[in-house]
Amino acid sequence: SNSHSGSSFIPSQPLDASIDYLIIGGGVVGLTVAERLSKRKGKSTLLVEKNFKVNEETSEIIHAGLYYPND
Repeated sequence: SNSHSGSSFIPSQPLDASIDYLIIGGGVVGLTVAERLSKRKGKSTLLVEKNFKVNEETSEIIHAGLYYPND
């Protein structure tokens, strides 16, 4: 038996709704973009994630070369 500490929304029929921004994927980048867009007044943002919780498939490490020696 699986126990989850979150909630999910699965509509029984297509939603009749309009959104301004659709973010697909709740990893580090998707969450950051959704958070920024959600602050825009008068605009709606929807984040869609295939897993039960967001950030389940990321390493949470951004490999930007900050820790590597020069050259």
